[in-house]
Amino acid sequence: MRTSTVVSTLLVVTSFIVSACIPGLKRSEPSPIPSSEPSITTREPQPSGPGSPTLDPIRHIQIQQLESSAMQEGTDRLNRVNRLAKEMNIANKPKAKLIEVEPDQLQGIDYKIPVLRLRFSDMAFFNTNSAEFKRDSIEIIDLVAETIKRDMPDTQLLLMGHTDSRGTEEYNMNLSLRRAVVVMEALRDRGVRVSQMSALPIGELQPIQTNTTPKGMAQNRRVEFYISSNHAANITVAKTADFCPACINDHETNPKPVDHAGARAAVRALGEVRISDDLKAEVVTEAKTYSQVMDNTIETAAPKTIRSPLNKGPKIIRDY
Repeated sequence: MRTSTVVSTLLVVTSFIVSACIPGLKRSEPSPIPSSEPSITTREPQPSGPGSPTLDPIRHIQIQQLESSAMQEGTDRLNRVNRLAKEMNIANKPKAKLIEVEPDQLQGIDYKIPVLRLRFSDMAFFNTNSAEFKRDSIEIIDLVAETIKRDMPDTQLLLMGHTDSRGTEEYNMNLSLRRAVVVMEALRDRGVRVSQMSALPIGELQPIQTNTTPKGMAQNRRVEFYISSNHAANITVAKTADFCPACINDHETNPKPVDHAGARAAVRALGEVRISDDLKAEVVTEAKTYSQVMDNTIETAAPKTIRSPLNKGPKIIRDY
């Protein structure tokens, strides 16, 4: 055993000396030693079932964290409104409700978005058939403005002004638009950025009670604010809110039957309005009345002039 070891050592030394003395001669590298350990290969996660790929666990955790953060943000927003209303001693307190928008309702969003809805009676804001503020409504404007300013910079506010069914559809839509513009102007004057605000003039299209009684009409005349971190979520909640299609024009002596699908289509076709810093309103998409949707006259609807009561006198905003 000792002799073979000595021989092996001599052979290695001799090989080293020869390779060092003869130029160009390279020493051969030893062959790798075969391993008894199995080779390890990295594979992509396989589907857990036929046709259903496994959800990336990291993405799943991220979605849970995003949704948890969004829901906490919505809860904080609701608590902030209630706290401010108490601190500011608001007489006409809003009916506040947090509404969740499912991810399949929003493009590019895979977690729930909470939307805060604030609902006020229109009698707290405007006189009948008027777009001029009541004195008592100033505290409500202050409350909404302070709520937005204390929120995240990307917070979005959507305003909706509802009427009862008295008057023509066109008149009520026009009145709704004028009131929305006045409210947005007041919020802008209190420090809310115009990029955070928009409105859906809706008129009489979304009643929640019958128009045959004074109490029902009073509940239909309302102003709603939708607040969230996602503009599309606000629009979704506003346009898919439950209402009473059969109550549209039910105050008439011989009311025509209302096509429920057509009434909902008219709500989905509502036009959005924004204002700019130079006191002008931009109609993003034209609003349509229920009759226009049902009569297929959307494209030929007669334009109407919208005026805003500003300090320096009325000013034409845009044809509508």
